[in-house]
Amino acid sequence: MSINERIEQERFATVASLVTRPDVVVVSSVSCIYGLNAPETFLANHARVHVGQDIEPIQLVRELVALQYTRTSTDLNRGEMRLRGEVFDVWMPSRDDPMRIRFGFDGIERIQVCDPVTWEVLDELDEAWIHPKQFFMTSSERFQQALEGIERELEARVAHFQSAGQDRRIG
Repeated sequence: MSINERIEQERFATVASLVTRPDVVVVSSVSCIYGLNAPETFLANHARVHVGQDIEPIQLVRELVALQYTRTSTDLNRGEMRLRGEVFDVWMPSRDDPMRIRFGFDGIERIQVCDPVTWEVLDELDEAWIHPKQFFMTSSERFQQALEGIERELEARVAHFQSAGQDRRIG
């Protein structure tokens, strides 16, 4: 199980690098990227934060909930976030170490990469792109198209069974 988690983490980090950096080359099998969304969908679904950004902590919480992150008030794991006063912690699935975002009166004051155990600051960043918790996402337009397609298929199948005299509905 831990091997699968590590593979998924590496896969996520690779996709994140592909859509945010111009200097990435990946050598792998097709199965590594099979079934993923277009890079544009992945890139469109992220939160960008930077030092000096005028944003309230709760607004960032809302953005990350939309990106499928889970809010917690206890220990932090990959794909989770927590807000304690003016300190916001988030752990992206693609990283080995969580980030701490410190807010002040004028928005974001610091973005720090921290050790996952001691929370010792390992690095300071000017900006960070927080990617979705999951690969599996879609635009609202594609979701609506899929829903309409399912409803059309349902109507066609019901009509088929009714014409064949096999209309035995449950309930």
